[in-house]
Amino acid sequence: MDGSGGGLIGGVIRLGRVAMHHDEDPAAGGLLLSIGSGRGYVQAMRTLAEDTAPQTERVLIELLRAASPRRKLAMLLSANRTARLLAMTGLRERHPNDSPAKLQRRLADLWLGPELAGKAYGPFSGHE
Repeated sequence: MDGSGGGLIGGVIRLGRVAMHHDEDPAAGGLLLSIGSGRGYVQAMRTLAEDTAPQTERVLIELLRAASPRRKLAMLLSANRTARLLAMTGLRERHPNDSPAKLQRRLADLWLGPELAGKAYGPFSGHE
């Protein structure tokens, strides 16, 4: 860790003065996380993914919290690029005869919604 007292200790993940307590909660579908700062726990959160082991998820959350802002931004930008590529791939498969410009406009409709895309790029006559 970064020397701020962070780390995984038993059922509590400590990051500076904030602790995240976790309990197995089968009725809730897995892990229940509570986040607090010493004055009692203030927020509860269910597991992020049902197909991930609770211990694995605890480690992932700790790593994400410990990541630098630069690293978090890099992960966000990478996820955004991936989502854009997947969306564009789907559009190319559904509209194989569209020009690159028309595909970009379709992507704008998906990304921004038709109303905002229309305001930003003008009306789109390619809707089916």
